[in-house]
Amino acid sequence: NDLNKATKDLKSENAERKQTEILLRESEENLRTLFNAMTDVVFEMNYEGRYINIAPTSPELLYKLPENTIGKTLHEIFPKPEADNFLKFIQKSLDENKTTTIEYPLRIRDKIIWFEGKATPKTKNSVLFIARDITKSKKAQAELKAYREHLEDLVTERTKELKEIQKKMIRQERLAVLGQLAGGVGHELRNPLGVIGNSIYFLNMKLKHPEEKVEKHLGILRREIARADNLISDLLDFSRVREVSLRKTDLNKLIKNAIQEIKIPKHVVLEMDLDEKLPKIQLDSERMRRVFQNLISNAFQSISKKGELKIKTGSSNGFTEIRFMDNGIGIPPENLTKIFEPLFTTRAKGIGLGLSIVKNIIDNHKGEIDVESKVGLGTTFTIKLAL
Repeated sequence: NDLNKATKDLKSENAERKQTEILLRESEENLRTLFNAMTDVVFEMNYEGRYINIAPTSPELLYKLPENTIGKTLHEIFPKPEADNFLKFIQKSLDENKTTTIEYPLRIRDKIIWFEGKATPKTKNSVLFIARDITKSKKAQAELKAYREHLEDLVTERTKELKEIQKKMIRQERLAVLGQLAGGVGHELRNPLGVIGNSIYFLNMKLKHPEEKVEKHLGILRREIARADNLISDLLDFSRVREVSLRKTDLNKLIKNAIQEIKIPKHVVLEMDLDEKLPKIQLDSERMRRVFQNLISNAFQSISKKGELKIKTGSSNGFTEIRFMDNGIGIPPENLTKIFEPLFTTRAKGIGLGLSIVKNIIDNHKGEIDVESKVGLGTTFTIKLAL
């Protein structure tokens, strides 16, 4: 009986042992499967930065194979700057006795790989370190950041455009009101100016030999009347839409006539280089003379000291070109895009309609006007009209 009992007990122990072995193998298989599915590197490292144990599931994440890594220090695996940073990180985790996280890039083969590392104290002298590849996450974050910045730039640009549109709308409303007032006010202003002009003429008749001061002030009155009349003409031209009346015109002759009506300052040298072979072209001579006089007057005003204005005509690629080149004070870059806008002016005198009227007249002739300028060197206006 005792023998039978011992035999049964032995068989039971063998069965339990076999069952335990089966469970152990299954557990090992499960752990192996789990490790194979992981993409992290897990290792244990001491305070000096020496590898104690390592369980990499992705050996390519390391510089060297696991069997060559255990027992070696960080400085034997990584370049000195990176090794120093890792060692400080691990020692900090041990000193503070808490889990610490770090992100770092490593060059592996020909790529830069970003890792997230977590160091958790295991003993007083060692940490359990888990390294995870976060390159895709970093790339996604960078793309998201770039997209967000792009959206911010788009919003900023769009906001700027909307503000510019709002400014233009306000300007257009003001110009519409100005256009409504300009016609009536212009005619009303010309009546008293005519009376003043007639009075000056009468005084000149009566005062055959006026005193020098009287003659001087009569001259001032005549010049101011002419300036006011030009302002009124600008207002009237701006307020009404006038169709151009085209006829064959000698452009060079029109330029010479325009110059004869303007007083050339003593400190300015006027030079003309007119192409005598230039054919006649279809122009509204009255309105185009206004364009030339405006550009010539602007050039004279821009030359504060001794300077030069050169007017040149010629033809190229089916267009007639007229250039007004001065060596005056020039136009600042920030104003170049605004000079043709109505009411824009940087001068104390004038209402800022001259160049906008010039642009309208050129546009009505289906031509082009361009400007180039450098502060301190001068300005060139170029007009192109179809032959």
